Amino acid sequence: MPVIRKLIAVFLVAWLSLCLYIPAQAAPKFFAVVANSGGATTSYNFLSGTLDPSLTFTRASNATMYDSTGTLVYAPVNLLVQSNSFTTNWSASNTTITQGVTDPFGGTTAWTLTPSASNGGLSEGFPIIGSTSYTLSLWVKAGTSAQTLTIGWYDGTTFHAIFVSPTSTWTRYSITGVSAASPSGSYAYISNSNGSVAGSFLIYGAQLEPTSYNSPRTYNPTTSAAYYGPRFDYNPSTLALNGLLIEQQSTNILRQSNGFSNATYWTGATAVTITPNNAISPDGTQNATLVTATANTGYFTQALTLSANTTYTFSMWAKNVSGSSLAQFKIFDGANYSTGLTWSTVGSTWTRITRTFTTTGTVTGAYIYFNDTSSSGWSSNLIYGVQLEQTSFATSYIPTQGSTATRLADSLNNTSFTGFNNSAGTFFVEFIPETATGYVTTNGIVSFNDGSSNNRISIRTQPSSASLQFRTVSGSASQYTDVLGATVANTATKVGISYAANSLVYAQDGTILGSESTYTTPTGINTLNIGNETGAGFYSGWIRSISYYNTQLTNAQLQTISGQL
Repeated sequence: MPVIRKLIAVFLVAWLSLCLYIPAQAAPKFFAVVANSGGATTSYNFLSGTLDPSLTFTRASNATMYDSTGTLVYAPVNLLVQSNSFTTNWSASNTTITQGVTDPFGGTTAWTLTPSASNGGLSEGFPIIGSTSYTLSLWVKAGTSAQTLTIGWYDGTTFHAIFVSPTSTWTRYSITGVSAASPSGSYAYISNSNGSVAGSFLIYGAQLEPTSYNSPRTYNPTTSAAYYGPRFDYNPSTLALNGLLIEQQSTNILRQSNGFSNATYWTGATAVTITPNNAISPDGTQNATLVTATANTGYFTQALTLSANTTYTFSMWAKNVSGSSLAQFKIFDGANYSTGLTWSTVGSTWTRITRTFTTTGTVTGAYIYFNDTSSSGWSSNLIYGVQLEQTSFATSYIPTQGSTATRLADSLNNTSFTGFNNSAGTFFVEFIPETATGYVTTNGIVSFNDGSSNNRISIRTQPSSASLQFRTVSGSASQYTDVLGATVANTATKVGISYAANSLVYAQDGTILGSESTYTTPTGINTLNIGNETGAGFYSGWIRSISYYNTQLTNAQLQTISGQL
């Protein structure tokens, strides 16, 4: 019997240890609060491709990303501020509009549109930029009218419209067009198509989006402002999901990023043939430009405005078609051609080429210069999407049409974070940095704080260094700013921090990096910032997962979990 009791005791200890250890290793697919050593674990897994409702995401501009097919697309967006409240922000003309009929998804939020005169309908204004393709979409179903319905948008010069004959089944219709070079007074409209005013139509869910190869895309409802959604970004080569792309603000200072035949911006074409819309580009549409030189002096340029003694990064996509596979973009800053922009061998598949350089002390008459020095001349190469940023690394593509364009910073926060244990805890963050050494300030990757900088525990980048930094502040008093391990651009890494009174341990990628024997935990923690630190110091890279445990895990657990990439 003593032997049996001993075996049972050993079994129970092993079973309990396993129960306690499994939650520390296994990351929930989306979001979970589970028991662990008498506490709660909160996990965000951004490889799920969805955003937990406890997080608030904002970015007040368009942005681009790679989708699951490896195609460059716009992030989810709806430029209409009221997508399905047709009595708010929409102007009605000779029509009545009422809500309460069955919608395409089984609810009762669709609308009955009843024109009372010829061309009666609705309209809503929206801002757009010139020479850009947009797609307007709307669900329509037949009501009591046998007439056709017009769905379209106006850019100040041209009406882009489709005439539909609704059926008894909900159908999503769309119309795509390219905006005028200088659009003004743009608006979307829905109206009856002819002189007859008899009967009604059923409508639901309007969306206006910059066109991607697969537009119209998933409907994004809006109620008071345009929608700019998060970017679950894929690796264009492996098609693996990198995670949630978070980026700092950046501007493409090239005024025409893809219209290489536009002589207003790209000038001086000599001994070169420029053929626009020649092939399918990385964005999945036929808008890549074929450039063929007739001599090794073939070139064309775009004038620039640059600052002295400033670091910039140039990027573009290129693909060789035939002949010499050498292509070159140089930046002339008024004194020198940037040595950082050397010759790049262009392969037979689309490749994004990036170069970083610093201007001289005097910058006048700057321009970007595209040519070839091959002795046999430039054969044929495809190019797409040039970008020049005042950064030390390339960020996601920012299309421009006639003027510079800015992508605003991504912001992701939980301002009602609960369950933080002031006495003891552990957290992990897995991410992929866009750059290892390109940050000029500290940029927050993850920060637990009280809504201010007075009490916080943060993991952030270290300026001009590949190493990470762990920062903790308690009661406005800085406790530690410890250097963690190095990172590699576009490579996943995982950091873990465990804490308790007078005990602080940190690990990275399966290695314990250090510890502190005196530690006071910050108090009042109620906020989680992701990709920033208390609303500043915005990070650029992909967030893959974040986990918080309200108990201090063992060093062995810390080491094991930080090594699980």
